[in-house]
Amino acid sequence: MPKKVKRCMPIKTEETKIFKFLKKHYSDFPQSESDGTPTNKLCLKGHVLLVYLQNQSSPAITVRQVSSLFGITVTKLHILELVRNLNKYKSNLSKNLPLINQLCSEIFRPLPTATASNPDSTINNATSVPQTLTAEVPSASSNSSIDGDDMAPRSLIPPTEESSACSYILRGNVKMTPREKTLKRRLSLLSQFRRDEKCKYRKTVADLKSKSNFQPKLIKTLKRTIRRQRVRITALKNEIKEFRVEARVKQCAKMKLLYLKERKKNQELLKQLKKSHSQKEVAERDELIHFLQNEKLLLEERLEELEEDKN
Repeated sequence: MPKKVKRCMPIKTEETKIFKFLKKHYSDFPQSESDGTPTNKLCLKGHVLLVYLQNQSSPAITVRQVSSLFGITVTKLHILELVRNLNKYKSNLSKNLPLINQLCSEIFRPLPTATASNPDSTINNATSVPQTLTAEVPSASSNSSIDGDDMAPRSLIPPTEESSACSYILRGNVKMTPREKTLKRRLSLLSQFRRDEKCKYRKTVADLKSKSNFQPKLIKTLKRTIRRQRVRITALKNEIKEFRVEARVKQCAKMKLLYLKERKKNQELLKQLKKSHSQKEVAERDELIHFLQNEKLLLEERLEELEEDKN
């Protein structure tokens, strides 16, 4: 049977850009001496990441090559920890460009896994300070490309003895990383901000205490004013009630006079109607009487004519 052909997974665009950047700035690996011992060259995190990507993301091969090139003891956990820190910034390369540059330019110091498996996590937990104080890392422009020269490493030259001696602190022979220096600067700014806020708070409390001494007199004055206003409001309410009663009485008297006038007028109209009605009835009776009298005369004349004819 023919051998199965392995499918090569396509490399993501972000990894391609990062690989080009690392190959451009961190491809200067040290050359071994003639006796086979590695040279004493500074190992940066960019060198380790480049070896990791060159070997198709294989931690085992990366450990062997880094140990042979730089003569340091490295484990898979150290490599995976560094790759995990890099993956935090791969979501937006243009925005996280300075952070990637800073990460790659740091010295690679593999710590013992039992003591510190994630040195950057403790720093990340301590960096929860206000945004107004922590916004010190300049954001890269949206049009910047990771392939450009903007991501050139800040310092690829090994530190001198004077600079390395100055960078050691009292907590031991552990050299401060640029990230720790940034954190220290942020903490100093935070402490200064806290002192300023404390002074403002004390000043505000003192002002309130000075104002509170005048509160009893002011409260008495306000209570007296409120009492006078309430008395005045009660008097105004009584006046309004009196005005309403007077208005109602006047309105009732006016309506009564109007009613009497209308009643008198209606009575006069009723009398006139009765008089006209009686006059009309009298006229109708007179007409009826006159008609009956005429009929009577006609009947009498006819009766006389009948009697004459009979005779």
